[in-house]
Amino acid sequence: MPNTVPNTNISLKDDLHIKWTDANGHELIDSSSTSAPYKTSELRGALFTDGSTIPSSGVIKISDMKGKHFAQKFNTADKKVYSTFSAYSSKLYGTTASSSNSGSGNTSNRRAKLASGQSRSYPYAIMLFTPHGKGSSASPGLIVDRTNPDTVDEATVWFKVVNHNNYAQVQMGIIKKDNTLTWTQQKAYLHNKHATYADRMCFHGTGFHNYSGSRDDILSSSSIVSPAYKSGKYGSKINTNFHNIIGKTGGTMRSQSGTSSNSGGTDHWFFTNSLANYTSYRGNSILSNHGLKIKWYTTTLDVTFTSGSSEITPQSGTWSSSDLSNIFSGMYISDTSNVSLTNGVFIGKVHTDSITLYRETGVSSLTEITASSSGNDTITISGYLYWTLATTATYSNPVILGPPHTVLPRYHADSAGGTSASITEWAFFIGDTTSGTTNTFEYDVRNEEPSGSAFSYSVTYGLKPSTNYEFAVNVGGAYAIAGSLSSITPSSSGYAFTTQTSSNIGWSQYSMGARIQFLVAGEVVALGVQNRFGGYISLFPDSSETAAVGPVSVAGTGSTSTTRNYKYTTLSKPLSVSANSIYRIGFTNSSNGYAYHNISAYDGTATASGNIKLLSGAYRYVGNTNTPYRPTTLNTTHGYGSTDLIFLPD
Repeated sequence: MPNTVPNTNISLKDDLHIKWTDANGHELIDSSSTSAPYKTSELRGALFTDGSTIPSSGVIKISDMKGKHFAQKFNTADKKVYSTFSAYSSKLYGTTASSSNSGSGNTSNRRAKLASGQSRSYPYAIMLFTPHGKGSSASPGLIVDRTNPDTVDEATVWFKVVNHNNYAQVQMGIIKKDNTLTWTQQKAYLHNKHATYADRMCFHGTGFHNYSGSRDDILSSSSIVSPAYKSGKYGSKINTNFHNIIGKTGGTMRSQSGTSSNSGGTDHWFFTNSLANYTSYRGNSILSNHGLKIKWYTTTLDVTFTSGSSEITPQSGTWSSSDLSNIFSGMYISDTSNVSLTNGVFIGKVHTDSITLYRETGVSSLTEITASSSGNDTITISGYLYWTLATTATYSNPVILGPPHTVLPRYHADSAGGTSASITEWAFFIGDTTSGTTNTFEYDVRNEEPSGSAFSYSVTYGLKPSTNYEFAVNVGGAYAIAGSLSSITPSSSGYAFTTQTSSNIGWSQYSMGARIQFLVAGEVVALGVQNRFGGYISLFPDSSETAAVGPVSVAGTGSTSTTRNYKYTTLSKPLSVSANSIYRIGFTNSSNGYAYHNISAYDGTATASGNIKLLSGAYRYVGNTNTPYRPTTLNTTHGYGSTDLIFLPD
């Protein structure tokens, strides 16, 4: 590949200086103008695609550079905005920027401007950034096809908010090129699409993202760790559906023919129930700075495959931090004889003792893929990471907005619900996200990176958490779990619950349940009940009439015995709950046969694990219906309905 250092006969001029200049200047610098004397010290800090750099101090060894590829970078100073790649060039166009933002002598076509008076025929229009500072006819594409010698290794754009009459009517992000179109052809389809459309990974100026990211080790209660880009915790608003689903999530559908409506919906947004965020960075009078960045990572890892398992493990002991330093959840693995890669494979749930494998295409939800044979192998793990960044008006110390990282999808749906096609190019964009005609904005492309702490990214991994499921109420006895968790053995609640008071009561017009507090964060994975005929069960936030999960059907015992005999149903998607949150179980049926038991000896006390507290029983008259409702009347004497759940703490 161009910009690759050979393994032998290395020329300081041709193989180091000129290749490094070509990679970092990328067609902006005429490498033939490079003149002697050539010094290795001038290469300090140069980045290779494997993530290593030439040391900034100390000894520089030519042996450490052999066979490595200089990373090809597009810096923010290279970016231009031309009307050529605007979907509505008479109103959204590139113009002259302020020299204080873009640097003297580099202001032409460095301001993205939306002028008032748009036609209603062109709502939601966007404009693409040209990544290499060339003329208006040059392609705006960032090539990510690793077989192409012009592929990009790293690209960044930063822009300054000069003004906007409504901060919430701007969209920005990265959009993939349709496989059958040129960028010029695709431009015709880059209007009339709101910021939620799935042909792009988009940040809506209000403060939300139409993608959930690839960092599947974070929960609503988690802080961003190592380093801390976001102070405090995310809160209860983030998603649990991470990773790309081809043809469903942001960046995985076509722009052409309107097939890119976001079929994933808010189920695959980073924030599921919150739109207005980042009050320090978004507001009509806030002149913040925003950055968009991609970076290629690749490394190899020695692993062991086990036939029938979706987990790869170390060949011995555990992986070290250096083994996993350039490995991130959502990245892709190369072909191996131990796994069928007909549909591709990506990784998730990265730990120092295991990594989970997922199927990349041909699925409508996150799906694990298992090894077809056992054995050791050295695999290549790679992918482009994408970030949405920001600073305050003071252009320093960048932070990440939204997902800690997202791995760009390698495929998009060739048509709505159709087959997958490779994504070979992406482009950064900015645009309008209102159907009105009076929105305006002016954003200037910056000429340099923010000052202060430079952006860098790493993740610290630990051992896979132990899987210790537990009952909220039940102490064991007879029980059965329907669904994927049928083989687990949850721990006893530790409560003094020995027998049901009754197991055949005619309460079919009531929604029965319990009020439960989670003292630690975790996931509810199953709901259960003891009932003669079975019915439907849901889980409600303490003060909401809208179920957080359910209704799901749960089997009956077919018996009037008062011996404990619970039936549980595994949830199709676990419910993440935060520490100290309170929920209410509601169960109902139309056939009577309810059970209940006395809880007066242990209500208000924590379970043996200290993770859960049963606060009370609960009930509510609902009439003749099979739909569970949130029980509203609380009782600390009886557990009405004999309901329960299974919990997995973080």
